[in-house]
Amino acid sequence: MKKSAWMLVGMMAVAGCALNVGSQRGALTAPHALTADYLHDPVGLDHPAPRLSWKLTAARRSARGLRQTAYRILVASSPERLRDNQGDLWDSGRVVSDQSLNVVYAGTPLATSQRCYWKVRAWDNQSDAPSAWSAPGRWIMGVMRSGDWHARWIGANAATRPDCDLAGAQWIWTGDAPSLAQAAPGIRHFRKVFEAPRGAQDAPVLLALTADDEYEVFINGKSAAKTWGHLNEWRWMRFLDVSALIKPGRNLIAATVKNKEPGPTALLAVLKFADGQAVPTDATWSTSSHAAEGWKEQTDGFTHAAWKSATVAGPADGAPWGKIERRRELVSPAFEKRFTVARPVREATLHITGLGFYEASLNGRRIGRKVLDPAPTRFDRRVLYSTYDMTDLLSRGENRLHVLLGHGWYDVRSVAVWNFDNAPWRDFPRMLAQLEITYDDGTRTTVVTDDTWRQVPSPVGFDCIREGEVIGKAPAGAPDLEKQVVMADVVPAPAGRLSASALPPSVVAQRLRPVAVRARTPGTWLVDFGQNTAGWIRLKLAGQRAGDVITVKYGEKLNEDGSLSLKGTDAHFRYPASFGALPGGWFQTDRIVCDGSRAQVYEPRFTYNGFQYVEISGLVRAPDASSVEACVIHTDFKDAGRFTCSNDLLNKLQNAILWAYRGNFVNGYPTDCPHREKNGWTGDASLAAELAMYNFQNTAAYEKWVQDLIDEQRPDGNLAAIVPTSGWGYQWGNGPAWDSALVIIPWMLYVYQGDTRALETAYPAMAKYVDYITSRAKDGIVSHGLGDWIPVKTKTPTEVTSTGYYYLDAQIVARAAERLGKPDDAQKYAALARSIREAYTRHLYKGNGVYSIGSQTAQSCALHQGLVPAAERAAAEARLVESVQQTRAFPDFGILGSKYVFRALSDAGRTDLAFDMATQDEHPSYGNWIKRGATTFWEDWNEGASRNHIMFGDISAWFYQYLGGIRLADNVSAVAASADPQAVAFKRFVIAPEPVAGLGWATAEHDSPYGLIRSEWRRENGAFVLEIEIPVNTEATVYLPVKPDAKNVTADVTPIASDRDRMAFRVGSGRYRFCAR
Repeated sequence: MKKSAWMLVGMMAVAGCALNVGSQRGALTAPHALTADYLHDPVGLDHPAPRLSWKLTAARRSARGLRQTAYRILVASSPERLRDNQGDLWDSGRVVSDQSLNVVYAGTPLATSQRCYWKVRAWDNQSDAPSAWSAPGRWIMGVMRSGDWHARWIGANAATRPDCDLAGAQWIWTGDAPSLAQAAPGIRHFRKVFEAPRGAQDAPVLLALTADDEYEVFINGKSAAKTWGHLNEWRWMRFLDVSALIKPGRNLIAATVKNKEPGPTALLAVLKFADGQAVPTDATWSTSSHAAEGWKEQTDGFTHAAWKSATVAGPADGAPWGKIERRRELVSPAFEKRFTVARPVREATLHITGLGFYEASLNGRRIGRKVLDPAPTRFDRRVLYSTYDMTDLLSRGENRLHVLLGHGWYDVRSVAVWNFDNAPWRDFPRMLAQLEITYDDGTRTTVVTDDTWRQVPSPVGFDCIREGEVIGKAPAGAPDLEKQVVMADVVPAPAGRLSASALPPSVVAQRLRPVAVRARTPGTWLVDFGQNTAGWIRLKLAGQRAGDVITVKYGEKLNEDGSLSLKGTDAHFRYPASFGALPGGWFQTDRIVCDGSRAQVYEPRFTYNGFQYVEISGLVRAPDASSVEACVIHTDFKDAGRFTCSNDLLNKLQNAILWAYRGNFVNGYPTDCPHREKNGWTGDASLAAELAMYNFQNTAAYEKWVQDLIDEQRPDGNLAAIVPTSGWGYQWGNGPAWDSALVIIPWMLYVYQGDTRALETAYPAMAKYVDYITSRAKDGIVSHGLGDWIPVKTKTPTEVTSTGYYYLDAQIVARAAERLGKPDDAQKYAALARSIREAYTRHLYKGNGVYSIGSQTAQSCALHQGLVPAAERAAAEARLVESVQQTRAFPDFGILGSKYVFRALSDAGRTDLAFDMATQDEHPSYGNWIKRGATTFWEDWNEGASRNHIMFGDISAWFYQYLGGIRLADNVSAVAASADPQAVAFKRFVIAPEPVAGLGWATAEHDSPYGLIRSEWRRENGAFVLEIEIPVNTEATVYLPVKPDAKNVTADVTPIASDRDRMAFRVGSGRYRFCAR
């Protein structure tokens, strides 16, 4: 059946539900917001037992205390069967339960591409009649067994991806040992004088090189290439254009190579000129272990007794190094398959992936909304594929399936400090596709990738995730695929297992028009979109001649003269790779070569940028709001919260945080910034996780990234600082405050979203990580890690925060073990947590409430992480308050303190002081960023290199929790004295707003897993008025900001005994109003 028919059946079902509501006695409307594995109508799930959820609403606005008492789920193989109440896949029957979250499918085993249509009805505690059936939901399965894949991986024909000719270059070394195997580690130097051909500087000069192990190359005394960091892989040659360093006549190329391990300190390189001349490494080079004066600068007259002719160690691909990768293909390859559909189609499903990215179309029409697909992973561990319902896209007769591939994170060519160009999975682009067609008569056919696919012309001559794209120009020497018939090659599959892309896709989520366009120089314009964001622009080109080159540069800052500035943003970018297609490339820079048509449009496909401003050069006419727009890209999670209040600055901070979060969850994983790095820094992600729980429905994407974390964990339990990683970050940048993302985020998914499966999946890795930290602890104290990164002034000792996270992780693992039915583990890690807490007090408590140096971060860390004994809590809180008052309520902390300080102050009864800090607008403060024009959160109190970082954004969660008052129940906290598994996911929760002087009203709303929670308070004629909304199937404890025995309180529910110095009420679902005078 066509999708349109399914939608029609669905509309009929909805209409039927609407009619039934009025004719039945049930107190509930039909269940709504149906999800499978936290996704609405997902296409492509590969877990055999999807989790089904729904939300409930009272049929009468005045209803209170409603709970679900039973449910019935029907899952059918067709819309018609579902309409007729035939659950041929699963009929749960009437199940007595209040569970409406994550009911696990328990029906017939599901097959590859299985279509599942489902609905649910519920019974309640206030009537005998069930609700109406929900509107139908749907999900489609992915590929359930590896044997169901009949497609083969294909890539560009070998003739179109030639290796670089190394012109006879050989590995050279000093020869200062009897054999290569006996060579000692150390530093060696190499040099060669050569004559440059006439006019060499006028065309690219290719430097191709690799070395064992680290190197720096100089041309005429100036650095031309350098490796750094913790990962230096000689298997991949690097390619650079060094024409700017070449001078007429005699030149000198020199190199320093450092090998940290036994074995030859060796170099393999070649300089290649446009006229074919080359300077390869061979025995004519000189070498020494002594860096004599002038060795890398002096062209003529250099002599030194310690320098001698280099020794040839072997050919380029010889032992001990083996095959050296020197591929030079640049084009983003495209493939096409033509096939015939002869009969009416009942259903068609496409399973597809392309590495690094792909864009697919059928008969010239783009398939789906996804961009930058698939989301990056550790490709040698896991590769994601997507599934599409193709039923309505196929045509009778001939069809043309076209796929364009980008290099993405799978094949990074430009060089930056994180060495993704040396990633262990790196290889040329490839794709896998399987289109399954079922006809109305029940027959089936399958179209798969194989060697019958044709390689066709590509519009993209170069793409690189950090550098940009060259559109409309192929490199010199590329075959004419319009005239030549070139077939795709069947290529090896990547090492990673295929897994369904069961998360929201990256999409163009919003489009922005420019707020200003300014001419910079003739032909160059600066476009300001007024908002810092992530994505790209779409530009209509008119009046351009064929061959015109348009350059588009993206950035978030301006120089004093109004030109675009990349200062700091491109700090870690080293060497562009696009010069083989078109010289002049750089970081966040696209070029398009015009074709002369009237309707040409520039829009990149396989890169994205962090920007507010775009500098466009080469245009014959000025861009305007009708010709250019910013395409805002992020993972397509839905909003789940709203916070607003009477303070305009706080509203601007909240808005800036939302933009920063979206701009740092572009491509299925959380990043630190969308421009300079695009890296999945674990610390940034962990710090932003709780604000995400309030503001966004992003559970499925976090589940994907938790698996990324698991994939990157080493056997000893260690984690990298960035995930995914090429191998960088295991030696620096990590540590408990960062690595704890592996522990904290699964726990957040559990306590905020009720996601037990994520907790169960991650548990072994969580426990392994705590064991790893235990192996590094000394008497219960952990001292490694970055600590309170980017503090204003006071640097809190790392042991304070690292040990704090060590304790928190142990507590979480203990609670997770208890929840997952692992009593021995629960006891083990609870005992470990107690011993850490004792060690913390023993080593870091100085008496009189002071922890460590008594800084804002030290005090709030101890308090927030639950490390302060009850007897010392009041003193520790007093010292925190003093530390804040000493700075006149200005921040004096870094990113970790930003997580602790506001909550610790509020828990100490000093929300007023936290509010004062939050509303400062002089430096240093959040408000100062806004005052200086920020539309996203910045990296540093002084701005720093990036104006789009999310790591300071946790204050948004504090807005909801304390100013709005919506909080999880206390006994959900990992550091609480006891745990209540029945309270998670806001099943039981707290509403306790903190009205402060200077704030006239605040509204917080959160669309929880059970439905909308609303807390809205205001000052009205001298009274405090609170109006709340509690979803069906939940209950809340409400605390008013008055004493338990306060008079002049109006409420139509009875107070309960309070466990704190406030009047308390316990309420079920419904709407309530409280007034205190």
